[in-house]
Amino acid sequence: MKQNLYMMKNLFLLFLMMCGFTAYAQETFYFNASGKKIATRENAKSYIVIDKDSMDKTHKIVSCFDINSRLMWQDRYSVLRKYKENSYLLDYLTLSPLRWYALDEDSKRDGQHKEWYSNGQLHVVIDFTDGVKSGELKSYWMNGSVKRHDVYKNGEIQKGECLDSLGNKVPYYDYAVKPQISKFDGDVALYLAHNVRYPAQAQELRIQGRIITRFTITETGDIANFEILRSVHPILDAEARRVIEGSGKWVPGMLDGKEVSVPVILPVNFRLQ
Repeated sequence: MKQNLYMMKNLFLLFLMMCGFTAYAQETFYFNASGKKIATRENAKSYIVIDKDSMDKTHKIVSCFDINSRLMWQDRYSVLRKYKENSYLLDYLTLSPLRWYALDEDSKRDGQHKEWYSNGQLHVVIDFTDGVKSGELKSYWMNGSVKRHDVYKNGEIQKGECLDSLGNKVPYYDYAVKPQISKFDGDVALYLAHNVRYPAQAQELRIQGRIITRFTITETGDIANFEILRSVHPILDAEARRVIEGSGKWVPGMLDGKEVSVPVILPVNFRLQ
């Protein structure tokens, strides 16, 4: 009887240990040099780890490392859905310098977004509450001196200042500016509405759907690295490529006063009437 009780006790403890392991299990995603998600660490250049916040199990910590395990950036979320549902968004987060613009209302940052320079120096800290910037946004020069200090409330900037590397005030400029199409006053949806031509053959075959494209707007505003992330049909894919690659120069994205290359994820919809 005692032996049976002892065995049952051990089995119960083993069960608890297994449950505990499940509750704290990490998720790890690997990426190659192009930012594409790959299955294993082999040939990876960076990886993302998603784990529960040790101080609050209702929140997730998302950390991105280079392959040598140097921490590059980190986020805290109260709601995190898109990472599992759309792998192309994971790719976007590893590639984009404007990564904290990437997720929609289905995911909510709640805590600090942090980034580090390659030398380990803190680069930027942004406070988020319930999905919007609320609190401080501070960036730093590589020498550790403050580059900017903004204050936000419910997503709206209240005040801010920018400084040079010696601590002298300089004219204020926005921290992050997304790339914009130069035409139609920057309204890419309006550009698509006026320029997408539904191929006659696709209409005859009753082909419709939503294509997901990705391309890069370079520091000079050029379009590069176009690809189809979600295809519908080669006929419609070709039209999506045509209209995007024919959109001309864009206004490049800006990050803390510097032009940056930014990947853009853009859907193109084809709906039969």
